[in-house]
Amino acid sequence: MDWQELRGKLHRDADLPERAFRLDALTRVLNNQHYEHLTYSFSEEYAGNEYIPLSMRRPSTPSNLCRVVVDDSVGFLFADNHFPTIQGKDAAATAVMAAIVRDTNLQERMIDAATRGAVGSVALHLRVIENQLLIDVLPTTHLTPEWDAFRRNPKKVTEKMKVEPQELIALGYDVDPKRGRHWFMRVWDANEETWYLPWPVSDEKAKPVRDDNRSVVHALGFCPIHWIKNLPGGDDFEGPCTFEAMISTVIEYDYLYSQGGRALRYAADPKLILKTDSTTPAVIGGAANALELSKDSDAKYLELDGSAQSTMLEWLRELRNLALESTHGFRASSDKMTMPQSGKAMELLYKATISLASRMRISYGQCGILSLMQMIARAAERTPKGILVDNKYLNKIDVDGLHLNWPNWFEATAADTAQMAQAIHILTTGRVLSRETAINNLAPIFDIADTSEELKRIEKDPQPEAGSATAEPKTPAI
Repeated sequence: MDWQELRGKLHRDADLPERAFRLDALTRVLNNQHYEHLTYSFSEEYAGNEYIPLSMRRPSTPSNLCRVVVDDSVGFLFADNHFPTIQGKDAAATAVMAAIVRDTNLQERMIDAATRGAVGSVALHLRVIENQLLIDVLPTTHLTPEWDAFRRNPKKVTEKMKVEPQELIALGYDVDPKRGRHWFMRVWDANEETWYLPWPVSDEKAKPVRDDNRSVVHALGFCPIHWIKNLPGGDDFEGPCTFEAMISTVIEYDYLYSQGGRALRYAADPKLILKTDSTTPAVIGGAANALELSKDSDAKYLELDGSAQSTMLEWLRELRNLALESTHGFRASSDKMTMPQSGKAMELLYKATISLASRMRISYGQCGILSLMQMIARAAERTPKGILVDNKYLNKIDVDGLHLNWPNWFEATAADTAQMAQAIHILTTGRVLSRETAINNLAPIFDIADTSEELKRIEKDPQPEAGSATAEPKTPAI
C-alpha cells in the first residue's frame, strides 16, 4: 500500500477545500496518526471466516520516520545553540532585538512553527495585549489568505472549520449539542479580528453573524498574520512538504517491520499441522506439546527459514536509507568513530540534514524572523504608548539593516578554536581583517552577545609589554 491508497481511505469533507484535506492528511503523518482510521489491528487476520487484507490493518510498529526527519532538521535550525542572533545597525538596535526574542520566547515559538510548517506552511499571529507582544503559532489547514498586490503579506485571513458542539460549549458558547457539528469562523484584516457566532452545519441557509463580544479592533493598519511557506518553491499557499517524498517508502517499511515481528513470533511458537482422518478440531501448539498419533497419521510444524529473517532485515535497512535519502535525512553511521571529531568532520557526516536546514534558514529565518521583526516595528508605531520591551515602552524600533547571524552547525573543538584564533590573529595584525569583523566571527563560539561592548573592553585592557610572550608579533602589512 502506498501513500495515495492510504490517503484515499481518509474521509474527504466536500465542504472544505482540497488543500485543507491535503494538509490534514500530511499533519496526520507528522503526528503519527495516519493509520488510526484503519479499522483492524495488525494481529486481526480474520473477521469470522473472512481474511482481512494487510491494507485494512494498522501496522503494529509504526516507525514515525517522517517525524524523525522533521525533528532533526528543526533541531539544526533552531534548537539548542543553533538559534540565530538578530543584528541591528548598532548596539542599541541589537539589544532591542535580543530583548524581543527573550520577552516573546521566540525560540520556542519558531521551533513549534518550523515543526508544524513541515507540512507546507504555518502562520504566526501577532497580538499586542496591554502593550505586551504575544506570538501564537497557527496551523494553516483551515486558514485561507487573501494576498496584497505583491503577494508578500496577506491583507486578509479567514479561518473556517467544523467543530463538535462540546468544544464550543467548553469555550462558553450556548449551542445545542443535538444539532451536531457547527461551523466556526473568524477573520483577520488590517483593522480588526472579527469573530462569528457558530452555526449548525446542517442549516444550509444560515449566514455568519458577527460576535460582538469576542471581536477585537486592533487598529494596527495591517493584517497581524505572518504566513511562512516551508521551503522555497510551491504555490501561493504552501511550499514543498519536508517529508512527503518518503511517505510511501515509510508505509512499506512499517508493514514489513510489522510482518517481521509476526514472523519472529511464529518462529518462536510454530503452528502445528495434523494430518489425520479424525473429525476432532485442529490443534495449534508449540514445540512443548507432545502428541500420540496412530501410525497412519501425520504431524508437522509450519516453520520459517532463518535466512528469510536476515533478508528481511537487509531490505528494511535499504528501505530506511531510501526514505531518508529522498528527504535529506541523516543516514551516515558514526559507530566507528573512536575519538572526538572536528566541527568540519561532523558537518560532512550530517551533510544531507544540513542541506535541508540551510534551505529552511531562508524560509524561517530571512522570510520568517526578519519579516516578523518588521511587523513588530509597525505594531509599535500604531500602539498607544508603544510596546513593552525590556520594561521600556517603545514606539520606534529601528529595523534598518537587520540581519541574522547564524552560529556554526557544530561547536568548535579546542583544535578548531586554536586554528581559527591563529588565522584571525594573522589576518588582523596583517590589516586584512578588522577587529570588529573578527569579533563578529568569533561571537557565536565564545558567546559574545554585544560585539561593540567587547571592543570597548578590549581597548580598556592593558596592552602587553613589547617582548613579552603575549605581545603581538610584528607581521608585515599586506
